[in-house]
Amino acid sequence: MTTKNIEQKVGREIKKMVIVSGATRGIGKTFANYYSSQKNTEVIGIGRSNKPNLMQLDLLDETKVNYFVNKLNLKQLKEIIYMHAVGIDKFEPNAKPQFDLDGDGIDDEVYESNVTAFFNLAEPLVEKVKQIKIPITICNIGSISDIYEVPFWQSFSKSKNIVRKYLKSIRLKNVKGITFNIGSTLDEENRKYGRINADTTYWQTVQELIPKFMGSIERMKSINSNYAEFDFYKHNPTFKQDYFTNLPKLFALWKKDMNFAGKDIIPLGIKI
Repeated sequence: MTTKNIEQKVGREIKKMVIVSGATRGIGKTFANYYSSQKNTEVIGIGRSNKPNLMQLDLLDETKVNYFVNKLNLKQLKEIIYMHAVGIDKFEPNAKPQFDLDGDGIDDEVYESNVTAFFNLAEPLVEKVKQIKIPITICNIGSISDIYEVPFWQSFSKSKNIVRKYLKSIRLKNVKGITFNIGSTLDEENRKYGRINADTTYWQTVQELIPKFMGSIERMKSINSNYAEFDFYKHNPTFKQDYFTNLPKLFALWKKDMNFAGKDIIPLGIKI
């Protein structure tokens, strides 16, 4: 999809624009597909790869992202939804980032995908709607565990907390922010990524999550606040309250899940 196509398609018949980063797979793909079936809705799925029905755009290239936003014709719209479904998450067995050239305690790759890519698109979008006062809902995807800042994936939680802080700080009546805190999830192809041996009995699928996201976005319109968080997980009767705080037990479980039980070293950079 080209910028020219976007300008041509957004007309009087289009009431809603949905922008989805990370629309190549997983939550982003399923989210984009859902809205593509809705009437009067223009969906712009963004990905790095050149695939049909996707806009190829590197969100780390600030110049290109600004050009993309500047070319959007939003004047006829009644609503905009931006879903940031991009975000690398790594297992950090030594409780330290794999790459941390700036010394901020956050893995550079995790930061780029969860923070830099988000801000490169969110900030110019907010500035644009600020001028024309179209309602926009900005959706961030976090984890149920973020409040604990578990050392084994602390880069992800710290990154998401930076985004949370930004969304809470926006003081514009037409801009609302949501963080969806989700538990363990299978993507649309039932992949488990790094946790290849994990028991998925109480995991969610992205197909189950999307209707919950939709309900929360609609509910947000009636909430007298510019920011809210919603938690989504499957009830597990065997879940213990110390799951995220009993670190030796947690480490042993994840070591087993990632097929490293009985081994002394877990390789760095495993994406989870």
